[in-house]
Amino acid sequence: MKAASEVALSSILSGHAAAAQNATEQGLRQGDRFLDALLSYRAAFPDLLEHGERLGLQLGACHAVVALSPDKPLRTAWPDLPSLEHSLRTRFTTGGVLAGRYADTLVALVAVAPAERATSAKALRDAVTEAVKARPSRQTSWRIGIGRPRHGVHGIRASYEEACEALEIARRTDVECLGPDDSELLLRRVLGRDRAAMEELVRAVLLPLTSAHHGPGPLLDTLEAYFAAGCMTTQAARALHLSVRAVTYRLVRVKDLTNHDVNVPEQRFALETALRGARILEWPRRPLPDM
Repeated sequence: MKAASEVALSSILSGHAAAAQNATEQGLRQGDRFLDALLSYRAAFPDLLEHGERLGLQLGACHAVVALSPDKPLRTAWPDLPSLEHSLRTRFTTGGVLAGRYADTLVALVAVAPAERATSAKALRDAVTEAVKARPSRQTSWRIGIGRPRHGVHGIRASYEEACEALEIARRTDVECLGPDDSELLLRRVLGRDRAAMEELVRAVLLPLTSAHHGPGPLLDTLEAYFAAGCMTTQAARALHLSVRAVTYRLVRVKDLTNHDVNVPEQRFALETALRGARILEWPRRPLPDM
């Protein structure tokens, strides 16, 4: 009798688990279909409103879009999506949250109350990065882009485009997460609007580093670590796992090759701006175009 009861209980629990898994998968597929209709302009406005309401979304409200890209095939990261959606729901309780897949990216719509808009960018960054770190499959690394909170269907689409732009810049520059108010994103957006000028700046300031014995890579990495450390040589050395003497030597080599000294404010600014431009252009991995 006891064995039979245990078998029956096990069957019931297995059935509940299977039903819960099936319901989760159905919900995620509905989210995928809705995001495809919303972001690809494939559905009429009334249909979008009706579909959104069935999923607990009021499309006329203010939403921010989060775009996430894994470093592995999307199907590998698929199990992370329910936990991400649940984590966002627990933090943003004033409106709906929907997560799904669209265009090889995980996308989350997060309703933001008017009172939260001033702090929504930071709140979203904290919530998403925390949720990603608590994901089931910790072997996956993520890049995250966050769009500005906006109202209505057109606002969601605009926020999605901003999130994708931030995600692409985060991917190129090896940053975990970029949001709409990040000075890093704003600066890179300004630099990126005049690509020809950016290429000219990189060529004028950094191209001489290619004559270094080991190529420009080590010197560029040293500059990046130095600027990230607030121009503190000791902290840069620690980040690079080098001695302070080695970092100082490399900075002297930069000065010798480029005629730009990190200790002179105007020249330091030129080096840092050119370095940011190089990361956007993916130089030196991608060669600069011929003049």
